[in-house]
Amino acid sequence: MNETYPRGADTASRGPISGERHGKRGDPGVNGIIHRLSSGCQCRKLPERFSPWLTVHKRHMLWSAHGTLERLLQAVADASSKARRGQAEFV
Repeated sequence: MNETYPRGADTASRGPISGERHGKRGDPGVNGIIHRLSSGCQCRKLPERFSPWLTVHKRHMLWSAHGTLERLLQAVADASSKARRGQAEFV
């Protein structure tokens, strides 16, 4: 899925990654953040397959400060829990 999200002052109401420009392979930085969280690596040491390290770092700090990262990870955990119970909703 390669959607372009609109930019503007009201992008916060459109979801956790709305208004973001997509980096490599349509990745708005989420994969780099998840890799960083799971491996403990420094942003500057991210493999090249992720968005640029500075982009990942800035988004990680911004999303953490605003609670977006917590909401995103909670949504993933909820979906995983539903899938284990056989109640998954695939879109």
